[in-house]
Amino acid sequence: MIPNVTRGGRVAGLMNYLVGPGRANEHDNQRLIAGDDRVTFAYAPGVELSKYDAFEIAEMLDAPRKLHGTEVAKPVYAKDEVAGGFLTDEQGKKIKVGSTPTHVWHCSLSLAESEGSVSDAQWKSIAESFVEKMGFIDPDGAKSSRWVAVHHGASKNGNDHIHLVVQMVREDGTKANTHNDFHRAQVACRELENEYNLRSLESSVTQQQGLSGEKPAERERAAREGYAVSDRVEISRRMRAALASSSSADDFIRQLPQMGVQVAPHFAKDS
Repeated sequence: MIPNVTRGGRVAGLMNYLVGPGRANEHDNQRLIAGDDRVTFAYAPGVELSKYDAFEIAEMLDAPRKLHGTEVAKPVYAKDEVAGGFLTDEQGKKIKVGSTPTHVWHCSLSLAESEGSVSDAQWKSIAESFVEKMGFIDPDGAKSSRWVAVHHGASKNGNDHIHLVVQMVREDGTKANTHNDFHRAQVACRELENEYNLRSLESSVTQQQGLSGEKPAERERAAREGYAVSDRVEISRRMRAALASSSSADDFIRQLPQMGVQVAPHFAKDS
């Protein structure tokens, strides 16, 4: 199972996309399968969602942020549009030019086409386990994040998948923890594969095996820095996750920066 994590600031826009036709008209029977009790009380899981429903659900998810006025954002740095790298000041630090909101956490969970599809009931269990493993659910409720899981037609590549939308401002107005969330999502998926007898699409994290021959020095550096895998393997995973949920080459390139992978164009000589 491959997770594809992105962050943004338009929960209504995201929900509208999830209940819409999709980029290649691949979405059908767009339905809620799991989520915060407030949402599932108002919208029964399994019922097809309308555009109106999407906006109503977005309002429910966004309520804690609006109530507390908490801002969640990431810095935006100046870039060299030609070379593609970041510009730096005299001290070699990146130059901050603003910020962009990131209070909406979006993750798709995809199965391989060869695995076929699973039932909504199983996806519901997987979604609930996943948000718990990611630390978005507080048993006492005060530090829980509101969330929903939406299931619709397979991707253009034929992958059965669901989308999870999580509000990063918790019920008490504090911010949810997103530190190292790309890696934590990978670890959660490996655990879920074992729990639900799903086929693993990645190399084993516990065995420290890389996707492209992780070298001993890379593994040692990752261990010293407290990571399960090396930077190169982590980048490979993020790129594969973006590829699994992309409908075109342009879509793939657009998704990579959202996953923390910076891409710069490279042109052949005289082209």
